Amino acid sequence: MNKNLDIKPERQRDIFSKIEAEIWGAISERLQCFFVRLSLVEHISHELLGTLLGDDSDLHEEFKQHGSFISFNKYIDAYLIQHLFHDFLCTKQHLLSDNDRQETYRAAACWSEQNGFLADALSYYEKLGDHQSRSAVEEKIKNRILNNQVA
Repeated sequence: MNKNLDIKPERQRDIFSKIEAEIWGAISERLQCFFVRLSLVEHISHELLGTLLGDDSDLHEEFKQHGSFISFNKYIDAYLIQHLFHDFLCTKQHLLSDNDRQETYRAAACWSEQNGFLADALSYYEKLGDHQSRSAVEEKIKNRILNNQVA
């Protein structure tokens, strides 16, 4: 769980309790679900974030109001979730429905494949159990290797 920071487990529990009480309880269930879905994704591009938000303007607005633990990094062109908040969200992944997971992994896989992040796409297709798409990405990776490109 806490792979990025050297925090003692009891301190982490204290921090998670504060997050639960002061942040988690103050946001809607829809935003909670959305944040947990984001914790499933490694590279959260602006386009992928938009895809996951969909056309839900209320969710967009709530994300803007309560998304202070998620910031856009222009140097890597992706959103980053603050480490402790990400670790907290990972403890909530059991709350997601199978459909939420599938939709998130499918969107991340498609975006990753379309944008050349083939190793990420391969991982998401594996999580989906989509062997046909996984095989197609493996073929793309093999072709890149044969052409001396990096996957």
